[in-house]
Amino acid sequence: MDAILHSTADGIVVTNEEGSIVQTNPVAQAWLTRTLSPEEAGWLRKAVRSLATRAEQQPVEMLALTGLDLELSAALVVEEGAEKPTAAVVDIHDVQPPQGAGRVKTRFVTNISHELRTPITTIKLYAHLMQQQPEKWEQYLAPLAQEADHQARLVQGILQIARIDAGRLEMEPFPTSLNELTEAVVASHQALAQERGLTLEHRPSPPASGRAGGSGPVALVDPEQMRHVLNNLVGNAIRLPLSDYSSAQIPR
Repeated sequence: MDAILHSTADGIVVTNEEGSIVQTNPVAQAWLTRTLSPEEAGWLRKAVRSLATRAEQQPVEMLALTGLDLELSAALVVEEGAEKPTAAVVDIHDVQPPQGAGRVKTRFVTNISHELRTPITTIKLYAHLMQQQPEKWEQYLAPLAQEADHQARLVQGILQIARIDAGRLEMEPFPTSLNELTEAVVASHQALAQERGLTLEHRPSPPASGRAGGSGPVALVDPEQMRHVLNNLVGNAIRLPLSDYSSAQIPR
């Protein structure tokens, strides 16, 4: 039995007659304690308890979680000589491929569309400005090229976005200057802000106390992923309807 529990790709949970979990195999244990968020792990525990208390009906239930589409089925455990069942076993099978593929594909396309919207809009804007004001082409060329590079990186990272959707994001952190990171993001959104009649300023943080000549705060982050986050935050703020600025609370 131990060999079966450790070799199966399904999650196996054994409960007592009240539905409380008394034993799990490694797959189920990983879902309940590491892979899933505390909230979703709670949903899974609740579903296991519900099925275990109805195990005589051999119930089957579907549970959709982040990156997982789980099919749960329960059966009674009847010990020899016992007058009534004293436990239940719940099998948890990930049916995502192919049943869950449609849902993942939809979220994947949504993520890609959102990620690509900002650089495409900015590139089109700078191209328009260069046509209208050709004498300033040098001023617009650098941020335009930067956004083109950004878009190229997004296209190359499509598979990584799929990993994000499945909860398997790969991070490559190394010490990064936050001032340099935020300055590049602000520069790439200047034209969009001007078009909206807004002033976008970059105010770098000073070096830490006692560190003369420093370049400001440095954080251990994945610069590309952090750049995506900042681009979305700044781009969404710029696109906020102008009527909402009076009541908007912008974090510093």
